[in-house]
Amino acid sequence: MPKNKLFKSQNYSLKNYSFYFFTHFIFQNALKFHFEIFHFNLYAAQNINLQMTLEQQLHLQS
Repeated sequence: MPKNKLFKSQNYSLKNYSFYFFTHFIFQNALKFHFEIFHFNLYAAQNINLQMTLEQQLHLQS
């Protein structure tokens, strides 16, 4: 009987440990992906604004 209790407690801690790693990697990758998209959109918006200002300057010069 005590051996089963010990096995159950070890099995339970192993499940919690694997669940922690599983959620940790999922959230880590999700946040990384979110920030990559955010920075890419920010960079693209800056490029569009820069392109528009350069086009306006070219139109003013000509």
